[in-house]
Amino acid sequence: MSLNEFAFQGTTTLMNWSKNSPCIRLAPPSSPVRRCIFIITFVSLCVFSSATVHAAFSADPGADPGDSLLRHDLQLLADTGLLQAPLTTWPISWADIRQNLDNIIQANPGAAAQQALARIRHRLAALPGLEQATWQAKLIAATDPVMPFRTSNTTPRVPGEIEVSVQGDNQHTAYRLQIQAVTAPEDGQNLRLDGSYVTLLLGNWGVTLGTLERWWGPGWDGSLILSNNARPLPGLTIQRIFSDPSPWQPLTKLGPWQLVFSTGLLEDNRADISNALLTAVRLHFKPTPYLEIGLSRVAQWGGEGRSEDMHTFFNMLLGQDNSADASGYFEPGNQLAGYDVRWVSPVFNLPYAIYGQLIGEDEAGNLPYKFIGLTGMEWWGATTDGAATYRMHVEYADTAVDFYKSPKFNIAYRHHLYSEGYVYRERFLGHTAGGDARSISLGGILAYSDSSHWEGLIRWIQSGRGNTPIEHSSLEVRYSTVAYGPDQYQISTGLFNQETGTEASASLRWIRTF
Repeated sequence: MSLNEFAFQGTTTLMNWSKNSPCIRLAPPSSPVRRCIFIITFVSLCVFSSATVHAAFSADPGADPGDSLLRHDLQLLADTGLLQAPLTTWPISWADIRQNLDNIIQANPGAAAQQALARIRHRLAALPGLEQATWQAKLIAATDPVMPFRTSNTTPRVPGEIEVSVQGDNQHTAYRLQIQAVTAPEDGQNLRLDGSYVTLLLGNWGVTLGTLERWWGPGWDGSLILSNNARPLPGLTIQRIFSDPSPWQPLTKLGPWQLVFSTGLLEDNRADISNALLTAVRLHFKPTPYLEIGLSRVAQWGGEGRSEDMHTFFNMLLGQDNSADASGYFEPGNQLAGYDVRWVSPVFNLPYAIYGQLIGEDEAGNLPYKFIGLTGMEWWGATTDGAATYRMHVEYADTAVDFYKSPKFNIAYRHHLYSEGYVYRERFLGHTAGGDARSISLGGILAYSDSSHWEGLIRWIQSGRGNTPIEHSSLEVRYSTVAYGPDQYQISTGLFNQETGTEASASLRWIRTF
């Protein structure tokens, strides 16, 4: 069998999931780009033994998004100048976190930072050791319907879920097999492999095949370009392990940096174009310990009946959206790109940060324009008795194009070719409220030294402003128990109100690690 034939068979096997089963099946004839993606991965697997690897860390791709306590702890250390790694591109490498913690030399970092350090070090100690495997069982029970709008926190998408997972790693590879059985799914898929992956370590890079949750941006309640609102796509990801500054001038000025490249496969039963690809690239860096900048790019392209040759691929990478061909066959597709920033204490030396995100729905002069936007502020500290730490945030998002001057509707998260929109399995890939929406939220977390914590959120959303506006408001409260034992529990309650009435919701999550 030739390498090209092997690439065809491998790509069709690895990159297409059936509608009603977590099993993998054969796809339609593969494109040159899909073959190229698999060839790169296959060659990497063949040569991994000759790659330079760091003997002190494993290939685990990192901490998943959705853990508010971990994010609070990491951000607290970064906000006090103890942690140098950039923190607005999730998943975040555990190896990078460990290295940053090992480099902390401050003798007395303060009570709040000491609590955060203790909780993170406990999590690191609980990770599987080299050549070991860890089993975990999870049970989620929720009222139906569940809360329709999500945040960065991992909240239920379905009324019931049973999950079993096993993960392990060594100095070259890592894996996680995670199987879920769910009730009343929006997309009709009762059996899933969300969160499963296989990762290969090549020097300072991780090459991952799997379905990973993502969160790109500084927002707590929304990301305009890539969030965990929708289920994760199956695909290939290449991501930096350590965020160390580059030794090359002038790249040293970027400070610690992270780079992610990912290509995933959208579902095969879409109403517009089946088996389309989603390619995403993000560069994130910290030129100073208190300033984080992110550059993101996402393209929804290819698919059944669409060009996926290398010419179209490079046009997509270069942002050449407009096709001279009247049929539009070679037009790359639906692209979004933009910027985000998080700045700690820009005025006065106080425990607060401001953040923002601008994502363009189109391009002009090879730069994004026709922006949707998000902005917020967060502040943190410790209780007067030192028993707990807290973080509060207020956030505003507007997904109408040109929201800051003269809003234009029916543009954001829409495209004339991909008419179903910027969605995957019935949910938006970007902000949970979708296009033409306005969202205002106030939330916070109160964390105790033993890792038990409370979370709260009040949010108001106006959706569908381009057609028939609908107002929604919600209140959410969550309590999570101590994470220092084999069993963990989380209890959530909430009220959701819209024009048709008010509904109460509740959920219970239980996790046991073996």
